[in-house]
Order: sequence, then C-alpha cells, then structure tokens
Amino acid sequence: MHRCPLSLTTPPANTVRGRFSILGGILTLIILVYIFTPRSILQNHVTGNYPYVRPPTPQVYTPMPAPPSATPAPEKLIVKVQLEGEDLNWLLKLLPQWRNQVITIDKSFVYLHASGQRADKGRIADAYLGWLITNYNNLAETIVFVPTNPSKDTQDISKWRLPHKELVQAIQDLQVPHIHKSGYAPLHCPAKHECEDTILPFRSPPDDYRTLEVKMAKTWQQMFNNTDIPKELASPRGSAFVVTRELVQKRSVEEYTRYWGWLNKTKMDDESAGAVVERLWHVIFGREGVWCPEEEECQCEVFGRC
Repeated sequence: MHRCPLSLTTPPANTVRGRFSILGGILTLIILVYIFTPRSILQNHVTGNYPYVRPPTPQVYTPMPAPPSATPAPEKLIVKVQLEGEDLNWLLKLLPQWRNQVITIDKSFVYLHASGQRADKGRIADAYLGWLITNYNNLAETIVFVPTNPSKDTQDISKWRLPHKELVQAIQDLQVPHIHKSGYAPLHCPAKHECEDTILPFRSPPDDYRTLEVKMAKTWQQMFNNTDIPKELASPRGSAFVVTRELVQKRSVEEYTRYWGWLNKTKMDDESAGAVVERLWHVIFGREGVWCPEEEECQCEVFGRC
C-alpha cells in the first residue's frame, strides 16, 4: 500500500488550503491576545482621555429651593467650595459670628467632546448657583463666597494672598454696613490692569482666539433672556466676593435656575463655561457691564483700610 509522505511545510498562500491555514493562525493569535490581556486594559478609558468613549448618561437633577426654615438663618455666612482633601483649618480662625457651609467638588474634570457629560459642569459656578437655588429661601444676611484654593504643589502663595492681608483677615475686616449699602463687592480690590482685559462681544472683525468673547453675545441671550448685550464687559477677576441676601433676592429663583440650566446644557467645555459665569457675576448682582472699583476706594470702603 502506497502512503503519502507527511509534509511539515506551510501550504502555499495562493492555495485554498494555504488561505485557511493563515486565517486560522490569525484567529488563534487574536484569541490568545484576548485571553492573556489584563481585564483593566479592556475597561473603558477615563472620560476626557483619548480615545473618547461614550460614558453612561448621568442623572442630573435641577436644584430646587428648600422651603423656608423655622430656624433663623445666620447673619454672616461663608460658602466655601472645597476640593477633596483641601485644608480648611483657616475657617477655625474666624470669629464665631461667621458661620460656614462647605461644598466639596471632585478634583477631576473633562473637556467636553461629543459624548462627555458631568453633573458639576462649570465647577465653582455650578456649586455657587446650585447653592443659591437650594438656599434661596434661607439666605444669611451677608454671604461670602470663596472658591477652591490651589493645591500646595501648584499654588503660587503670592497670587492666593489677598492684597495686604490673608484671606482670614480680609473677611474679618469686611465693613458689613458698607456691604449692606452696596450689596456686592469683590473679596479683593483690583489693580488697574485687572480690568483692562475687556470683553467686546461685538468686536469687528471677531478675534477667534478670544473664545469667551466670541461666544458672549449668544451666551448673554440664553442666560438673561434678552438682547440688551453691553458693548463692553469688564470686572475684577475671580470668584471670591461678598453679597447680601437683599441683592441676591432681587432676582427670582427662576432666574438663577435659568443660569444653572445654561451652564449644564451648553456644549462649551466646563472650564470655559465656568469662566463665562465668572465674568458675569457682577452683572448677575446688578452692576453695569463695565464695573471696576478704584483700588484705594475699595480698600477704604470694603475693608476699612483708609
């Protein structure tokens, strides 16, 4: 009986048997890679990193005002937005009449892409607006809003320190009668150059590199529900300020809810959206488009440093 010799060579690729042999090798390789790949690598990437993946849509609930409380609200209150792990020991140094409420936000953030979403969009702006809506019926007479403090690894102490005094001293020095008269004041007095970076919503021709400016006209209409857009916008930078209950309540809770709604629905990345609101706090609290108090006058009237 004649037997065919056993061949150990790979069949030529141009034959049917050769093609099946190559395909089988590729499939075997794919299966082996899948089996021996760590599960952690196969999980979804962190939202905001490449490659982008569709995250589960978070449940975002519009904040609602709490009913009036039977307990009187404090006269003076500090609303502090805190990053996880941020040192808040400085609050203990304040006089006891200054009560405080702390809002903790996540350190992580994303630049929005087609599928990126987050519940605390805008970071500090979202925290402030959510707090104002929730506590609208139970506000303190005088409210100081303080944003997050940079981490010890990255903070520039000279930038965080308020002019001439640290944060604690600035709050202690606040001239409350003047605050009740004016209604609103920055927690630091701006140098002249701080108000020179003016936003011109109708700049012609538009400067596409000034992204906040390009989007400001449309944003104004969506937030304030009118077309009375100022030709210029300028104010002290930052989200540290003091405001009175009376001035806050000159706007309805529905208006603050509309601002919050814009912030959480806009397609802007959350850093830019938060920056837009930061440039509009003075307008929200009744100031003209261009509002830049003189530094010496501010120091005297707001902090009593005449």
